[in-house]
Amino acid sequence: IVVGGGAAGSAAAYHLAKAGVDVLLLEQAQPDCGDGQQLLHGSSAGESRITRLTDVDEHMTRMSCLAMAAWKELEEDWGAALVKKTGGLEVGLREAPQLASIRAAAQAAGVPLEELTSAEIKQRWPAFSDMPSDIIGLFNKDAGILNPVKCIEAFRSLATRKGARLRFGERLVGLRWVAETKHFELLTQPVSPTLHADPSRAQTTHYRCGRVVLAPGSWLKESLRLLTPPVPIPTSTVWEISYGWYRVATEKTAETLQEMSAIPVWRSFHQSRCYGFPVSERPGWVKVAPHAAPKESIFSDPQERSRKPNLVEFDATRQLVGTLFGSRLSPEPVGHEQTCLYTVTADERFVLGAHPAIPDGRLVLCGGFCGSGFKHSALVGRLATEMVLNNGMCKQLDLSPFCPGRPGLYAAPASELMRSAKL
Repeated sequence: IVVGGGAAGSAAAYHLAKAGVDVLLLEQAQPDCGDGQQLLHGSSAGESRITRLTDVDEHMTRMSCLAMAAWKELEEDWGAALVKKTGGLEVGLREAPQLASIRAAAQAAGVPLEELTSAEIKQRWPAFSDMPSDIIGLFNKDAGILNPVKCIEAFRSLATRKGARLRFGERLVGLRWVAETKHFELLTQPVSPTLHADPSRAQTTHYRCGRVVLAPGSWLKESLRLLTPPVPIPTSTVWEISYGWYRVATEKTAETLQEMSAIPVWRSFHQSRCYGFPVSERPGWVKVAPHAAPKESIFSDPQERSRKPNLVEFDATRQLVGTLFGSRLSPEPVGHEQTCLYTVTADERFVLGAHPAIPDGRLVLCGGFCGSGFKHSALVGRLATEMVLNNGMCKQLDLSPFCPGRPGLYAAPASELMRSAKL
């Protein structure tokens, strides 16, 4: 049984069904009508996610390469493109430690990078008209954009075609490991569209299975608290990240709109830690988001989220947009502001592996993705499947940095602002 129907859980159901496993997916949110509204409850909402090969960490860079291959595999099975290639640009001061780490990790992992001066960036992408002269960029041609709604539709549709069963509107309320017979007992109850208990349908459904993949997104701690016998609960917080769109200035020409549509996805280590997209899903609009959360947007329980964008967070993006694009974009984010959830662990690394308290790798955890989960979800599903089939073992990738039993996972809570080295 797979618990959680977001990106990681849906990917796991797809890969498990593809491997011939009898799989049932349980998701607490109600099914949507193809518009992605169901996904707004978790971390897989919105119309765009960045996929890239570059990272400050060599291990994560290698993982990103495997993830890109997994997306290509999904595209072949689905029969349609899911990755829109734009290239990716990392920008910052030449002496920025993050750029040095990205450069070293890419070289070690065999990822090609092109270093560009500010003048070269402006020449190639005139939209970066006001970029300061002391900024440099590291460019990789393989980065691009994923549409979460379409990707999850592909995972779920292919999973059902291959025999998986998907059940929505069921919240996990009980999880018991029976050591004598080596099986799990799961209890679920129906919930309303707002994820609150539905008193009109209070019946409990019982399930029994030999293995569980726990991929409930920001509800990972809550799900593990249900497990009997009890196990240590990882330290993590839920960050509600606000993002919005900047309109291409109305007085500008069609040429400017074309220039803004041609830029790569980008990530900045200058002034503030933000990332952005070219004009894509919304004609004439550019999506920009911070990669951190203020104290008032950090929670211990995902149900505490406000769903209201914190406009203070746009101070950082507003200044950076002016620095990079000058008057080509409106000086304020204009409408359609939304929020999404990051689940940030104590050591700011994923939780991905078999839980050491349950023998034979029968409980696989997938979570704590610290804002970088979607780009890796196609691979996460494949890795979870390998662990299910091989008693918790995984040969594709060294998962020791993400092990659910590592000491750093149970340390003090993560910092209020994500450390720059992790951005």
